[in-house]
Amino acid sequence: MINILMVDDEKNIIKGMAEYFELSKLAIKTHIASNVDDALGIIDNHIIHLAFVDIVMPEAGGFEFLKYLQERHPKCHAYIWSGLNTTDTESAAIFHGAKGFIGKPFHPDEIVEIVEAYIDNQG
Repeated sequence: MINILMVDDEKNIIKGMAEYFELSKLAIKTHIASNVDDALGIIDNHIIHLAFVDIVMPEAGGFEFLKYLQERHPKCHAYIWSGLNTTDTESAAIFHGAKGFIGKPFHPDEIVEIVEAYIDNQG
């Protein structure tokens, strides 16, 4: 079973994606957090294989969280998603260790494709 973490203060995004994954036939478990503190609790209690993290959130940002995630789960494939759709933001995401950048708004199928590719590469 693949554990996926989605962190975003826009709750409709993470809840919508969690529902989308529930309808899929993928062997995954989704964990959602609307802030970094909740996300830290999740990664301290679960092995996370894939993470999708927003950059701009209250209290702490996605890049700060990404650093802790990489220390705790170095094999985790983390992606940054953000409404800050610039080449500088995308470059910063990669610099901070993200496997990729997804600009908002995005279609749920974009995320599903990443998850499916991860699953295919694990087999």
